[in-house]
Amino acid sequence: MVNIHEYLDYRRFLADILAEKRAIGAAYSMRAIQKRLGLTSNGYLSNIIAGRSKLSLELSSKIGDLFGLSESEKKYFKTMVLFSHATTVDEKNHFFEQLLSYRRVKAKLLQSASLNLFSKWYYTPLRELLVMEQSNDYAVLGKRLMPPISADEVSQAVAALVKGGFIKKTEDDKWERCETSLTTGDDVHSFLVVRFQKDMLDLAALALTTPLEKRDISGVTLALSEECLPLLKEEIRRFRHRISQIAVDSGSADRIYRCSVQLFPLVKGNEDVSSN
Repeated sequence: MVNIHEYLDYRRFLADILAEKRAIGAAYSMRAIQKRLGLTSNGYLSNIIAGRSKLSLELSSKIGDLFGLSESEKKYFKTMVLFSHATTVDEKNHFFEQLLSYRRVKAKLLQSASLNLFSKWYYTPLRELLVMEQSNDYAVLGKRLMPPISADEVSQAVAALVKGGFIKKTEDDKWERCETSLTTGDDVHSFLVVRFQKDMLDLAALALTTPLEKRDISGVTLALSEECLPLLKEEIRRFRHRISQIAVDSGSADRIYRCSVQLFPLVKGNEDVSSN
């Protein structure tokens, strides 16, 4: 039986509950459901599920009634719709936190490795710090982070990293990094990656007060052609690979840094101006 609280993507929920209902009989055929919802276009629901159309809040209420959702489930379904349709990071974050307020959803999220890694800015540096220091003193580890976090936050983060398969204890009780494949293609994962990147940019702004000998924050403004853009992106990719290799070859690590490279437009292209 489809449980709405196991979903963060309303389109996936719709696809699964429609499949479940259609298996019951003709009363829940796509045509019958669309008629009961007052839809004139036969392909409307299919377009919504495929991401070609957006679900209105009015129709989301009708769908909740049609499938017999409780008031709490209707509210959750509406929040999924609002989260999916939000256009800014702040808006998405607002509705995402509402989704997390459901305890059953939190339990489901803990089963997703990629959600764990990107849900907090300090998960990735803490993973590296655990391997580097081989320490179980969560209070000290929390104070090492910039900005610092509490021992309880470190404890919860370690549990999430272990459960997500990003770190583990070896037979001789040593922390060891695990390589886990990440999937960021769907709406929720993509949002969390964007939020994580925004958190990193906020930390970069705080780092402006760090002594110059301990950081490098610089940039250049470029005038370039459209054909040049993929070449620059490829060069950045190679640069990230080179500095990663330098770090690996440097020997025993005693500190953790974040290296971020940003390439973004400051002026609209002619095609963007003419289309508005």
